[in-house]
Amino acid sequence: MLVQGIANTKLMTKYHDLVFSNKLYAGRRRYFSQYIQNYPLPDINSAEAKAIIKTVKALNKPIGNEEREQLIETLEVQVAKSFGVPPVLNLD
Repeated sequence: MLVQGIANTKLMTKYHDLVFSNKLYAGRRRYFSQYIQNYPLPDINSAEAKAIIKTVKALNKPIGNEEREQLIETLEVQVAKSFGVPPVLNLD
């Protein structure tokens, strides 16, 4: 759940673009296992990681669009906090 939460954020998309910089046609990214295995992860026992896991579990349940959007925003903030950086608001 921790990897799922981190990998699906704007922060990790930005990280992926900066570190691996190999986009395909139409700006699509390659997600090879050798890239993903190098993603940084916070300590799974930390309070931040536990909060991320809790949010991901909530996102994996059937919920309404408004609640989903709120949880996605919460996840963005939690992941950024776990790395001590500001949240990524957009990818432009």
